[in-house]
Formats: sequence, C-alpha cells, structure tokens
Amino acid sequence: MIARLQGTLVEVDQPHIVIDVAGVGYELEVPVTTLAELPGLSQTVTLHVHQGVRDEKPVLFGFTSRADRSLFQAITKISGVGPKMGLAILSTYNLDELSGFAANGDVAALTQIPGVGKRTAERLAVELKSRLPDAPITSAQVGKAGGAMEARAALVALGYSEKDARSAVDLASKDGASTTDALIRGALKQLSKV
Repeated sequence: MIARLQGTLVEVDQPHIVIDVAGVGYELEVPVTTLAELPGLSQTVTLHVHQGVRDEKPVLFGFTSRADRSLFQAITKISGVGPKMGLAILSTYNLDELSGFAANGDVAALTQIPGVGKRTAERLAVELKSRLPDAPITSAQVGKAGGAMEARAALVALGYSEKDARSAVDLASKDGASTTDALIRGALKQLSKV
C-alpha cells in the first residue's frame, strides 16, 4: 500500500496531478486545497496518499497533510459518500469548519458543497459528529466558520474565484479577522496586493 509519495511535480490537470518518483509517474486526485498548496511544475512535492479502488482500478488520492488524509478517510466511510464527494467536501471546508457545522447541525452550510443536497447534508451532519476527531468546539469557532463561508461567498459574488477567495479569507483570518465584515475587508486587502 502506498502511504506517501515524494517526487517531482510534472503535470497538473485539476483534479489530477502527476508526480514523477524515480522515473515512474504516479497520477493522484487531489482536492482544491491541496492544489493551492502545490509548488510549481518541476519542483519537489511530498503528498500523503490514500489508495482506493474505482471501477476495479486502483486510484491514488493525495493530500498535503496526514490530517487531511485522515479526514478524507473518515468522510468516505460515511454511507453514500464516495471519493468524489470526499474531495468536494475537502475542497470546500477544512476540519474546523466541518466540526463546527456538525456540532451545530448546520445543514444549510453543508448544502454549499457541490453535489450535496439537503438529505445528504442532513446525513453528513449526523455522521460527522461521530466520525471526526474529538476536538473542543466553541460557539466562537462555529461562528467563525460560518463567517468565513459567508465571506468567501461574498468574494465569489464579486467575481473572485473560489480558490482566490478561500486563500484571501484564510490570510485575513490569520491576521485576526473573525467577523464576516472583517474577513471580507481583510480578504479584499489581500487580493488588492496581488
């Protein structure tokens, strides 16, 4: 079983990438969050790998951290959630956000994930509570996760890509912004620097 790959990034074709490891090209499917953290082509990259099977063929899924790989594995154990939806979930929300939504039973936030309807979101909200690693969730974290989602949605409505919006909101959050308005202002400052 392949658990980790380190090699040269030779191809990026969302959601697939190819890593050359000692002359062998490994194709991996990755979430958008991993794509955003990849170095440029011809650079060395290390990814944590989950090996699965689709249509009786082996498939590799790559993640920049073991935590993301573990989250993907936990999510895809939920009935009705396959690898494609698992990647969509990780491309939309991080562990803290998902934990907050599960703790709060926030079905509306989970329906923002591409391909997730109300029924699936309800099942996700229930299942995530028992599948996600134990972490203390405070009401402030739940509010912050919702604020980040609202800020990203506002930036996308202004014409920014989901990737740019997520990155800018994350940077604004690291700078101490916590309310939706502060996250939007901080993210717009980050985007104006580009």
